[in-house]
Amino acid sequence: MPKQTFLNLSEEKKNRIIGKCYDLFIDLPYEEITIREIVKQVGISIGSFYKYFEDKEDLYLYLMVKIEKKYLQKQHEKYGQTFLNEETLPLRYACTPKEEAFNKTWYKVSTEVHQRFYFGPYADELYTWLHDELVAMQLNGLLRKDLDLKLIYFMYMTSMFNLQIYFKKENIESDEDIIRIKDEYFRDILFYGIMENKK
Repeated sequence: MPKQTFLNLSEEKKNRIIGKCYDLFIDLPYEEITIREIVKQVGISIGSFYKYFEDKEDLYLYLMVKIEKKYLQKQHEKYGQTFLNEETLPLRYACTPKEEAFNKTWYKVSTEVHQRFYFGPYADELYTWLHDELVAMQLNGLLRKDLDLKLIYFMYMTSMFNLQIYFKKENIESDEDIIRIKDEYFRDILFYGIMENKK
């Protein structure tokens, strides 16, 4: 998670750092990027970097979560929900071209980076948003009343992590294929057992 020192920076400076980091991760393979390369690109000292982030993974995941939150917001605005839409909003409708290009790097980073995202504090940061939607669905009678929503959220994140492993193993990188698989998997398989009208 970004440190308070980073969060206290002016919006202009934060956005400049974020933009330059997007460029770096887009242009170079994740494994080849070092802290020295990051601070050179951004124009800060190594000491400043460690005042802002724990390590390279922390920076990368912060950038990814920023995009994920923006995407979830746009999807919610368009469909009124995240989980049960008939279709998934294409990323280009929610993000800038640079954010979209950075997002494509997600399918090339290591499983360890994915694991840190899905089972660490960044997943917890997304929890409130998705949990609130699950609560609303349950209150509106769309989900079974006996469900433990924390467990459902954990299962959701675990499933997303496993999908990333599947995409890598099968060399699936096409946005269309990824969206189709996610749509079919979550709508037709994952949510089947928790919907009230499917009992």
